[in-house]
Formats: sequence, C-alpha cells, structure tokens
Amino acid sequence: MKKDTNIVAVMFEEVNNLLKTFDQKINDQQQRLEDVASKAELAKNRTAIENAFLQTSRNLSVLDQKLNLISASVHKSENQICAGFESVLSTLQDQEDKRVARHKRQLKLKSRNVIMAFVFLFLLFAVSLMGNIYHRKELKRMGDNDIKFRYIKMIGGINAEDLLRLDDIFQYHRNDTLIRKIRKKVVDWETSK
Repeated sequence: MKKDTNIVAVMFEEVNNLLKTFDQKINDQQQRLEDVASKAELAKNRTAIENAFLQTSRNLSVLDQKLNLISASVHKSENQICAGFESVLSTLQDQEDKRVARHKRQLKLKSRNVIMAFVFLFLLFAVSLMGNIYHRKELKRMGDNDIKFRYIKMIGGINAEDLLRLDDIFQYHRNDTLIRKIRKKVVDWETSK
C-alpha cells in the first residue's frame, strides 16, 4: 500500500510538473500575442501621424494659394487707389487753374462727383488698410506654421504631447525667445544638410 501511495505521489508530482509546463507555455503565448498587438498599435499610430502630416502639408499649400490671392487683391486695390488719387489730383489741378485765373484760394466741394470720389477713395483706402493688416497676420501665422513643420521634420517626427507643447509656445503662451531659438536650430540643421 505504501508503494502504491509513493507511486501515486510521484504521478501527482509529474502531473503537477506537466501543468506548470503547460501554464508557462500559455503565459509565453499570451506574452507573444501582447507583443504582436503592441506592434500593430504602433504601426497604426505611425500611419495616423503620417496622414496628419500629409493633411497639414495640403492645408499649407491651400493657405499659400489663398494668401497669393489676397496679395493680388491688395495689389489691385492699391492700383485702384493710385488711379483714384491721380483722378482727384487732375481734378484739383483743373480747379486750381480756374482759381488762378480768378485769384481765389478756396476749395469748394460743390461738385457731387468730387465728393463721391473722396468718399470712394476713403472707403477704398480703409478696405485696403484692413486687407493689409489681415494679410500681415496671415503671413505671420504661416511663418509660424512653416517653422513648426520644419522643426518636426528636423527632429524626425513628433508625438501628441510635444505637438501640444509646440502649439502652446507658438499660440497660447507665445514665447518669442524660444521661437527664435527653434528657428535658429532649424536653419542651422537645414544649412548643415
């Protein structure tokens, strides 16, 4: 009987060892599955980041086209203002010639066309000034976006936390000193390539 118990104990020990081996193999398989899932998640995140970069690049090109259109519009407005001023100057010169003959030094705006020309020129000047201010702001924003894109390119990619930090530096809590440092690093890196 004692011999049977020893045999049973040895068998239980062997079964226990086999169960431990199976348990270890199962754990190893689970670890491999987790590693594969982690690698798949990293590949998915990389694809999402690459898509975001492509979308940003497309947006930058669209904005560049819009800025070119705005610049052309401002140039056209300036030409119209210059033409209007020349018209007013010629009108004033004609009136001055008439006054010289009479020897009067008064500027009378009796003509409805002259008044309308002044109003039109003032409105055109105001619109042109607002367009120039808007254009300047857009150019500054585009310059900041350009530096951010080139900086991301320089460091070889970026994660979400660093992207939020960049937005904070350039927009929400603007730090001109740090922006100049980033610009200098980017320029140095580009010239060293």
